[in-house]
Amino acid sequence: PADLQSETRFIIARTMFREERYRATVREVTRALANPGPWSNTPSAWLLLGRAHLELKQDKEAEAALIKATETSGGAPGVPHFYLGQLYARQNQIERAIKALETFQKTGREESDAAIQQEARSLLSRLRNELKTRP
Repeated sequence: PADLQSETRFIIARTMFREERYRATVREVTRALANPGPWSNTPSAWLLLGRAHLELKQDKEAEAALIKATETSGGAPGVPHFYLGQLYARQNQIERAIKALETFQKTGREESDAAIQQEARSLLSRLRNELKTRP
């Protein structure tokens, strides 16, 4: 059945991501999203797709997938904002990065691990300092 195919593809995609096979991750998540079933439009699938695009430095695609992850989250955007903050910081969009990371701190703390929380605090601090030193 299509829902089993979708779930299987998502499991494969997570494995590929852990193995740092990001192009394969993009392929499998895209296929999972195309099939009807439990993974066809979930924040987890969009987040994984966004993270894989982020690793591949495909910024436009990463941003679109991460925004979709926030839109499908039912009003609790959380973790995707951490990765949007990283993306915007890499693009030197300091104000957008700060806003995304502040949103993460307000909405994503319970669903993230301590390492991500610490990285978000460090990045946010660095960006705020950088913003202060701009002319």
